[in-house]
Amino acid sequence: MKIGLNERELEVAEGLRLRALVAAQRPEADVWIVNGAAVSEDVVLQAGDEVMLIERGAVPAAAELEAVMAARHTPGVHAKMKGACVGIAG
Repeated sequence: MKIGLNERELEVAEGLRLRALVAAQRPEADVWIVNGAAVSEDVVLQAGDEVMLIERGAVPAAAELEAVMAARHTPGVHAKMKGACVGIAG
């Protein structure tokens, strides 16, 4: 079955549990997000689930951060934001 892992598609076995995915893909991750909600329990993943595994205090790779931001804002909005300049006064 296919799931999303940190904004990339990944083929995994049916009935895979979250803790097994963490152990295999990113054991240092201490924040687990499944379908937009932070979870701490070991859940059975379903086809189409979107999983984010994050290590607190770590800076993600540029490509991973770019993918996450584009997914969060939609590619069109993200492109506009990347080309914008922001000024802060006060």
